[in-house]
Amino acid sequence: MIQIKKDDFRLQHAGFYNMYPIWNEVSPFGISSLNQIKETSGDVVLIDDYYGRIFTPEIYQIANLYGKDENMNYYIKGINIDVVDTLRVPYRKIPIFEITNFHHISALIKKIQLDNPDYEILLRGQSKHHELSRPEDEKFYLYGNKKVKEPSFLPSYLRSNFDEFFIQSMWTNQARILLNDFDYDCSTILTENEYKKCLSEINHLKNSPYFIHFALGLAQHYGMPSIGLDLTKTIEVATWFATNNINIDKNGCATTNPILDFNESIIYIFRCPRISVFSYNVIRPEVFPIGRPDVQDAWFGHVGWGYAKNQLASYLMCGIKMKQEFLNELPNNFDKKLFPDKAEDYFLDYFLKMKNKGTNEGNVQSVLNKIYALS
Repeated sequence: MIQIKKDDFRLQHAGFYNMYPIWNEVSPFGISSLNQIKETSGDVVLIDDYYGRIFTPEIYQIANLYGKDENMNYYIKGINIDVVDTLRVPYRKIPIFEITNFHHISALIKKIQLDNPDYEILLRGQSKHHELSRPEDEKFYLYGNKKVKEPSFLPSYLRSNFDEFFIQSMWTNQARILLNDFDYDCSTILTENEYKKCLSEINHLKNSPYFIHFALGLAQHYGMPSIGLDLTKTIEVATWFATNNINIDKNGCATTNPILDFNESIIYIFRCPRISVFSYNVIRPEVFPIGRPDVQDAWFGHVGWGYAKNQLASYLMCGIKMKQEFLNELPNNFDKKLFPDKAEDYFLDYFLKMKNKGTNEGNVQSVLNKIYALS
């Protein structure tokens, strides 16, 4: 939690700073002593800067704002699958299911999609589960439990200590340069009519409201920090990332290997508002070459910025605990498909040339150094 003054100008522009506009929203499963709440004369409010939620001090001290486990049902109901663990996010109690094969995962996802037709149901596989580093007293006031498991989906720019605005500016600029170079390359190999179509599609993308997110999402898939996280609709892609490690050396050469410890291997299932995510396949120009985002069925989202750094967690519906048997359901040499080499991937080749250019310095070169390719 952070404190700011009630008259702080940022509170007048909540949307710009990714704050939730309604103050003191408390779970009905959290308040047990409403009659004790007395308005104070203080001039500060508290912001949970993982989720952009704003509270006045008297509310924060009295209630378990996000609901107590013992009073709540699991967020997703009507699923006859064993629950093996529990996570907590604001206002929701999240089940972790144990499932034995892809068919049952597909059935679960299909049911969730049918029950939520106005949302995109997206997946993220991780070989390790990460939790927010929140003080125990905050956990108690928020959840009524000092030991609650609160998942962390902080975007990579935060984990790399880069400034959000620097990252946005850098990749907006670099993506325009990339598209200009791609435009020039197309002009030398396409017919006149094909090139006109190519130019029209590229100009449309540059002027699209999705352009900044496209730039950041593209960077993310090649290892560079962004304000989003990789998501997909494809079970095999999520499973691969949940059951394999990527080891990257200081030169950006990557090797992969199946994990040995499946205790934390997990696929998360998110119910995302359609205005917050979009498919790379939908916005990519038809003339674009195939790259990592294509083969990984990439979905991009502006899911962790401003005063809601862990926003993606608020879309979490459930998780699926992985087992070693899932490795047998993946295609052979699936990693080679997910990570085409630079001879097959125009964007990887471009980024590697930019990384090795030798004219960049400071934070720009630090970002570029994170580009990786399968060795």
